[in-house]
Amino acid sequence: MNKLNQKRYFPKLEKWVVPFIFSAVITEASEMTVNKAAEEWIQSNSAQPIRYSSDTKIHPSELLNIIARHGHSLPDSIKIELENLGFNFSRDIVTTDRPQNLDYSRDQGLFRFHYSTTGEDAVDQTDISSNGIPDYVDSVMSIFSTIEGIDFDSLNYNLPPSDSWYTDQYNGGSGHYDVYIFNLPTNYYGYVQGENYAQQNNLLSRGDNENSAPVEQNAMVSFMAIRNNYSDFNGSELENLKVTSAHEFFHAIQYGYDGWEYGWVKEATAVWMEEFIYDEINDCYQYLSMFLENPYDPFNYDTEHGYGSYIYFSYITEHWAPEIFIKNYWENAINYNSWDQDYSIETLQKAMEDSGLDFTALTQNFHIANGLLSSDPAFEFYRYEEAENFPVNTPYFTETIVLAEDDTTIEISSWVGSFGSEYFLILVDDSSEFALGDGDCCIQVDLYSDYSADTNAAAYMTTI
Repeated sequence: MNKLNQKRYFPKLEKWVVPFIFSAVITEASEMTVNKAAEEWIQSNSAQPIRYSSDTKIHPSELLNIIARHGHSLPDSIKIELENLGFNFSRDIVTTDRPQNLDYSRDQGLFRFHYSTTGEDAVDQTDISSNGIPDYVDSVMSIFSTIEGIDFDSLNYNLPPSDSWYTDQYNGGSGHYDVYIFNLPTNYYGYVQGENYAQQNNLLSRGDNENSAPVEQNAMVSFMAIRNNYSDFNGSELENLKVTSAHEFFHAIQYGYDGWEYGWVKEATAVWMEEFIYDEINDCYQYLSMFLENPYDPFNYDTEHGYGSYIYFSYITEHWAPEIFIKNYWENAINYNSWDQDYSIETLQKAMEDSGLDFTALTQNFHIANGLLSSDPAFEFYRYEEAENFPVNTPYFTETIVLAEDDTTIEISSWVGSFGSEYFLILVDDSSEFALGDGDCCIQVDLYSDYSADTNAAAYMTTI
């Protein structure tokens, strides 16, 4: 947390939005320990395995990631409880087991789809096409064919590491990427579980994705789970299938680069990908309210806030770099050992350097755009094409300030999270001579920081 330090002068206007913006090298990280992560999982999953709590303060996928990293250090009593919930401690990476007892599998392209037509995991058996495959599964297969073409043919991502070295084909071992369709708990769209390092049994190549030219150190074999129906979700079932499949499979691709990359960037870029492939659905808007209404939280905050952080990557690709920027991020991620610590900001900065971008300036412009929330072309680099459809149309104002006289002085003491911002609405009383000036500079903003060495601050003022 830092204060702000900079002085700027601005021309006279009648109403102002002032974002106080700063960036710092040192960021806040999640303080969730493996014991807390395990306790949170146990408390919210007692009824059945793979059940996510709706009120977790850190996103459930990150709970899994923390347990995967550090689960072997847990007390035996907690390990037993997790084993009863489907966790496996026999590998280097602590994981949940793959779903069992699904009756059928179908292969298409890269994928093997597992499903059932009986029991609680059954898909709807309607088969209008009379091809012997339930229409629901047909829809899944068609969607994944589209995703496969975009992710690999158009964007040229690396294929995920293969599990062809597994001996049990139901639990992998076929060379296909396994997608399990079954009855997931309420409100849970789907998930991807990293379960082994790529080429686990090869001491020289362990952690290296055999489907890429560069050498990775933390690439992982994974599998995917999606729902057998989305009847209780907002939007149509087909739309939910599309965005979930695009989102979750991008997690599988991420695991092929760096399985230990931090949660916020995994989720933000996966949401970005679902919006890129299915832009017309806009399911991602559900995450924007939390993000835009808490601007003081940094975009690299490892909570559910990270879902809304997709807008940061959307801002970059909409204005400053093509969609290949996201791929450049993941290609740079392999150069840092994320097992050791969070290198996501260093990776982001390097990806921007490769694209000729300045991290500090771009981030400040991003915060300005979030202060305007407009699609007006007049704002040029401070706009979003779809801003008029966002669920939030004005920034969250920390304070509204009324200036009634020319010599009004207001002092604000405030703290902002690293890579966060605050917005203040300044209203100028129409009766004040201040509001009737000739346009000369008449507002002064002084920003002071306690940590000027690692802080870059800016204030930007505009009318609304």
